[in-house]
Amino acid sequence: MGIKVSKVLKMDFKGQTTILAAIFVLAGMIFLVPTITEKALAGIHATATGVCGPPGQTKACQFTFSAKDLNSKARWVSEPTPSGTFVTWSTVGDPQPSDEKGSVTYKIGEDTAILSFDNPVVGKNSCNVGGSVGGTCTPGSGQNAAFTYRVEGK
Repeated sequence: MGIKVSKVLKMDFKGQTTILAAIFVLAGMIFLVPTITEKALAGIHATATGVCGPPGQTKACQFTFSAKDLNSKARWVSEPTPSGTFVTWSTVGDPQPSDEKGSVTYKIGEDTAILSFDNPVVGKNSCNVGGSVGGTCTPGSGQNAAFTYRVEGK
């Protein structure tokens, strides 16, 4: 009626090794797939808004597209919005990943807003609001970044 201890403690590791290997592969995919996808989709998406007018009488700036410039290592995914109080554009490195450097110029009344961007493969993203208007710009981080411009017109 006794149970042999040696039979109870004997384990089959062949099936466990296969399961363990599958777990490692799945865990690796959880970390690698998003990284690979982010590199494949590297690009920027930019939005710009603004306030115009004298203090106490400000209103949303009316942007009218004027020009665009983009380095040869990138392409436009979505063209700059032709006009409006909220404008957008998107670019991507081509071939991916590549540096994306350029600018979009808008007329705001008699003023000009030059909205520049730089999304290098290596290094920090940067942007600037230039022309005859003031404003601020926040570059997103990483290769797939959101750039936000806030223009202050006259």
